[in-house]
Parts: sequence; C-alpha cells; structure tokens
Amino acid sequence: MTITVGFIGLGNMGLPMALNLCAPEFALWVYDVNAATADSVIARGGKLATSVASLASQTSLICLCVRDDADVKAVMMRAAGIIAHAAPGTAVAIHSTVQPDTVRAVARAAAERQIEVVDAPITGGAEGAKARTLAYMVGGADAVIDRFRPVFTSSGSTIVSAGALGAGMVLKLCNNLITYLELIAAHESVSLAQSAGVSVEALMELTTANGGMTKTMRAFLENRTHGPAKYGEAVMRRAFESFAGIAEKDLDCALGAAADCGVELPAGTLARELIRGVYLAH
Repeated sequence: MTITVGFIGLGNMGLPMALNLCAPEFALWVYDVNAATADSVIARGGKLATSVASLASQTSLICLCVRDDADVKAVMMRAAGIIAHAAPGTAVAIHSTVQPDTVRAVARAAAERQIEVVDAPITGGAEGAKARTLAYMVGGADAVIDRFRPVFTSSGSTIVSAGALGAGMVLKLCNNLITYLELIAAHESVSLAQSAGVSVEALMELTTANGGMTKTMRAFLENRTHGPAKYGEAVMRRAFESFAGIAEKDLDCALGAAADCGVELPAGTLARELIRGVYLAH
C-alpha cells in the first residue's frame, strides 16, 4: 500500500530526509518557500506542491522540518495552513526543534479539525539523514506514531518513545543542552592548552583515549580549526554564524521549557551567553 506523504521544509536536514522518501512505497509531495530546493526531489519522482494548502489537501501524513516556533505556528495555523486545508484524519509530525508548549498549542488547534499531531524531533545531522541513521525522539499517541513509523525508518535507525505529546521535544532539548555544553568544554580546554603552550594534538590524543572528547566535540574542533582553509574563510564564517543562531534558538527553547517546569539551568543560562563566541572562536 502506497503512503501519501507531504514534507514541508527542504533545508539542511529536510532535503535528505525527503529524498529518502522518494521510494515506491511512498507518494511524496514537498513544499519549501524556495521552490528550487525541490529540484533533486522532483528528479527522483517527488511532486512539488505550489503551497502549504495544496500539499495539505493532497496528503495524509505531513512532516514539518521548518526553522522555529513561529514557522511551525504559521504553517499549521494560518488561514492558508495545514489545519485549515487538511482532511480530518490527517496526521502531522513536527521535526523542528521548538518549545513543547508550541507542540501542544498547535495540537489543540488541530484536534478541533480532527487532525492529529506528534512531536518527532531528530538528531544526527544531514550526514545521518543521508546514511539513514537519524535518531527520532517521539511524543504523542502510539497509534499516530505507528502511522508514521515507515516514514521515520526511511531516515532513522533509532526511534525513542519519550511519552506524551511534547515529551519528544523535551528529550531533544535535553540532548541539545548536553551537546552545547560539550562544545563549550571543548572550546575552553583548547584555549587553555594553547595558552599554556600545550599542543592541541596532545590534548586530542589524551581525551580521545580516555573518552573525555566525544565524536561531536572532535568534529566541531576539526571544522572550526581546518574548515576555513578547506572551504574558505567566508563560507565557514557564514556556516558558523548560522549554527550559532540555531544554537541560541535551541537554548532559548530549553530555558523556556525549564522555566515552565520551575527548574533552574545555571549552566544552560551561561551557555546561552557564551555559545555564539564559541562557534565564532571569540
């Protein structure tokens, strides 16, 4: 049985995920504000919708991989959005990293039109999407998650059930918090080593051997150190500016969720202040 899927947002993560859905078991419709990003999907058999409304009216499962809370709310709730144009029984999976309350708010609005929502943020990066090794953190009704399982497994090798609606997003925010604190530790340890005349190579050898330097930390330092020579200073500057903006947004989400729960995150608060300088090596 062919599953009709809509995918909105063909960015760094969304595009390789959509390409994985260009397969006989799926009938894929895609939409992005930049229609040219869909060219590779169309070349592999996907179809380009002219609007969110058009995509919503033709698909039964819809994946959202847009930038932030404002984008999720707009795509879901505006007059030309999913809720207004999808048929009852349609289900939506939110892959974007947003506030748990955003997930619950759009789910309440969707339920009034008998449209179901799950949160399904992802980790593993664009390379993980291409390799089909992403990890999904899912929250919501088991029956809806099961409907999406063939879609998720087209790009992922791990699906972690977090619990009720919004719990997948909490799990993603916790994961991101760990990652950004790791990057700060990597940045500061390199700064100390270099300032004290200890080679970064010696630091890397030690912390790789004892497990103190994770794969993510090593990749970050490698890109920040050697990326400009490999790809060009301007290219890497733009990339790290973008990554810094995403990190700030993710940390704002984590701190907002913590405030809603009455939990203090002192290291997370400091990370929010420091993270741009870490990416830009200030």
